[in-house]
Amino acid sequence: MNHEEYLDRLIERRAYTEVHIPVANDEVASSLAAAEVFAQLQEIEVPPGFANRLELSIRSRARSLIEQNGGTMPSERSLSLAGSQRFPKRRVWTAALRIAAVLMVACVGVLTASAHSLPGDALYGLKQAEHQFTLTFANNPQNRASAQIDQLRSTLVDLGTVVNDGRGDDAIRLALDTVAARTIACRGAVAALPAGSERETAQQDLNSILTEEEQTLHHQLDQVDWPIRLAFTRQLGALGDPVPTVTNAVVRTQINGMLLITITGSHFMLQAELFIDGRPAGMVSRTTPDQLVAVINNTAWSPGAHAVGVRNPDGTAAQVVLNVNNNNHSRQGTPEPGEGPDD
Repeated sequence: MNHEEYLDRLIERRAYTEVHIPVANDEVASSLAAAEVFAQLQEIEVPPGFANRLELSIRSRARSLIEQNGGTMPSERSLSLAGSQRFPKRRVWTAALRIAAVLMVACVGVLTASAHSLPGDALYGLKQAEHQFTLTFANNPQNRASAQIDQLRSTLVDLGTVVNDGRGDDAIRLALDTVAARTIACRGAVAALPAGSERETAQQDLNSILTEEEQTLHHQLDQVDWPIRLAFTRQLGALGDPVPTVTNAVVRTQINGMLLITITGSHFMLQAELFIDGRPAGMVSRTTPDQLVAVINNTAWSPGAHAVGVRNPDGTAAQVVLNVNNNNHSRQGTPEPGEGPDD
């Protein structure tokens, strides 16, 4: 069994067994370690466009190095003590090491760029993969909980940046979804800690970052459009804030030709506004914590589906979808996903 076959066998045995496999020498041990690192790097998802450009650059660099070392890369021959056979192999190893250095620099550059990427950027998926690696290699539950909290703080910064930069709704929604997922993960990681001082410390850190998340969402409510405002409100509700929810709405035609809209739900504030299809409309005549009554002109309401919503003075909002084809009859609405009292 030659050196390469022995190394392949060790890699295969390590992949399918849990026991430590002894190795023949330090060279083999180093090769195994390099193989494991290479396997981890292969699991990182790299954007196809960037991967193609990187491959072309590496191939071009490799051809340039080969030409500098004699035009062609010598093939590896059997071991010999003859000095004339050492130099081609030395050239091969020199070229290989140079290519490896290029790859290393490229990988470092990619990771550095991904660390500053934002939701919607090409390298954002790689940034998420790097976060997952950090969690995978956390050596105990306490470190894992700390890493989760640090990553939630990072995603909150990303969310604030995409909102302040005026990114599109897709990027903002991706950032918000990432924050929501990190929030759930943080709560789970802290809850999994055994009772004691470490858990109390982690809980304090978690409470602090959740307060920061709540403040961030409230601060950005007036900087986003209506659909994102609804999503922000749902996340605030997941944090435990008393946000408005809409469970039902009824539209009735009055004798004077006006439409009376009655919205029921919870946590409505005084001076709450009526919103139709994401825009303020009508005049609110009565507001209680669980009901809002408003009137609108009949001509402002066309047959078909409409989203009827409420916006509180603090910027939180909720809505229900109505499908009214005949204004002479009352119609009841159905809450959107995430708007009902059971969600």
